[in-house]
Amino acid sequence: MYCQVINGVPQPPRSLPVTFGNVSNFHLLPPADLARYGWYPIKPALKPSYNEQTHRLVETLTLVGMMVNQSWSIVQMTPAEQLAFATSRMEEIGAAITQFLNATFARKRYENHVSARAVASSANPVWSQEGREAIAYYDLVWNAHTKLALDLQAGTATLPTVAQFLAQFPPLWGGIQPPPTGNGTSNGTLGGMIL
Repeated sequence: MYCQVINGVPQPPRSLPVTFGNVSNFHLLPPADLARYGWYPIKPALKPSYNEQTHRLVETLTLVGMMVNQSWSIVQMTPAEQLAFATSRMEEIGAAITQFLNATFARKRYENHVSARAVASSANPVWSQEGREAIAYYDLVWNAHTKLALDLQAGTATLPTVAQFLAQFPPLWGGIQPPPTGNGTSNGTLGGMIL
């Protein structure tokens, strides 16, 4: 990776361009020629560990001789920045849920979560069962999203990544039971998971 230095200020690191200005095969030039055009190799620094919910990383690039040194500093986010980060992450999780559900229901060849849930009222007992299971799974996932939002507001939960949030759910057609059909009582669980 290289940085182009413009007016003494290193720009963000990137790969060398194949063509720069009127120079073809620019990426094959030796370091001394690249430096004449203002391009210098970067000496990367490892990113430190930090809490992405409360802090952010700031990159500093400094030209030292014929090398750009990279360094990182951890900066405390303001409460407004923390709220914006949490809001954005919750929106990412919400957007991922629809894709996750559609992919889950596609295992049984349903077009999407709507079509999977729509067959619950089918006269075909197999489709009806799958539809009830799809409804239960849909509710399980979206209820978890709602609970997470409430717990975050109460300060009793930490904000997961999208992958962490989705990883908590078991495979649909591999253990999740449908909701009760009205014949008997419910114990408040769904496939062993507390609702």
